[in-house]
Amino acid sequence: MQHVNPVLCSVPDCGKPRRANGLCQRHNDALRRRGDVNAIIRPQYVSKTPEERFWLYTRKGPDCWEWTGGRYNTGYGKITAADGGMLAHRFSFILHHGAIPDSLFVLHRCDNRGCVNPAHLFAGTQAENVADMHAKKRDRKRGLPGASNHQAVIDETAVRVIRVSTERQVDLAARYGVAQSTISAIRKRIIWKHIE
Repeated sequence: MQHVNPVLCSVPDCGKPRRANGLCQRHNDALRRRGDVNAIIRPQYVSKTPEERFWLYTRKGPDCWEWTGGRYNTGYGKITAADGGMLAHRFSFILHHGAIPDSLFVLHRCDNRGCVNPAHLFAGTQAENVADMHAKKRDRKRGLPGASNHQAVIDETAVRVIRVSTERQVDLAARYGVAQSTISAIRKRIIWKHIE
């Protein structure tokens, strides 16, 4: 049986097996997270204080300071502090402005979830956060009727055409790029009820 040598990482002197993009796992992660194959998080970072790690994982830009460390699936940065994991922007706020007042949230002026620039952060209530979201039109418009809903594929004009059409449901579904059951629900006024 012939032994096959693994294909190695394209970074000079790495010597680890290639995984993706011609790179080993560590170099590929560095490229994906930090935009540089050489920006590998060194094991010695683990022994750093949370504040030291904050600066190691923060890339200062001309406007936003981008968090380059781990992130939650919501897009917000995460950092391990003395009392466990916390949001990186909250850690930045505490580091630069002091404790977060009770019952307040740390909000972004820039609307960049990965930003940890203290100049872009402020403390506010949940109501202020929601009002800011609506004012900046960055809400996903869940639950709104018709074309205002973020999941709407068709508009009110198409609904009116579908309701008066004598075409087969399968043909209408193909034309508008929706399921046949959607055409049926429109015709039965189960959905788009607000359209006459």
